Amino acid sequence: MDTQLKDNWQQLKERTKSKWDKFTDEDLDRISGDREKLISCIEDIYGISKEDATRQVQDWEKSHDRSGWDYLGGSWEQLKGLIQRQWGRLTNDDLDEIEGNRKLLIGKIQKIYGLSAEEAEQQVHSWNRAQGQPINWEKIQGNWEQFKGMVQRRWGKLTNDDLNIIQGNRKELEGYLQERYGIGEEEARRQIEQWEDAA
Repeated sequence: MDTQLKDNWQQLKERTKSKWDKFTDEDLDRISGDREKLISCIEDIYGISKEDATRQVQDWEKSHDRSGWDYLGGSWEQLKGLIQRQWGRLTNDDLDEIEGNRKLLIGKIQKIYGLSAEEAEQQVHSWNRAQGQPINWEKIQGNWEQFKGMVQRRWGKLTNDDLNIIQGNRKELEGYLQERYGIGEEEARRQIEQWEDAA
């Protein structure tokens, strides 16, 4: 998050100021995209503990989808053109509203193209992969409910109990594929890699 916060600080400054409205322009300049400085400023200005300030920042990050895989990364200005080429019905206003937020992008695609949430998610995921952004298994673990269906469609012999134990853990998935399909470790890895490429 810290690198993305710094890289996208100009875009996030206004959102930061609207969340913590006691910040002055000088405070924002001092923070300059540094997460620790943001936490420290919240502590000082709002008179709360470091733990509470950290929790506020974490909640804010989650609400804006700026951490980990959810944030599309890179410069939003550079990505806008790529996204508009992929989904031509998105207007400049739509892109300005999305501003790098993956969930908002999925929601817009779903609405504009009349897709299910899963179809829109799949399109964004495939596009993300085509941009050279590999699957992050930590993200899969954190959103296992969303990915379970995709995994079960690919490997129908996996039971709900299997999926509940796997919980997005790649090694567990490898083990269950070996067990359910009677394949070796290398073949299980190969199948998972193929699924990652296609997902």
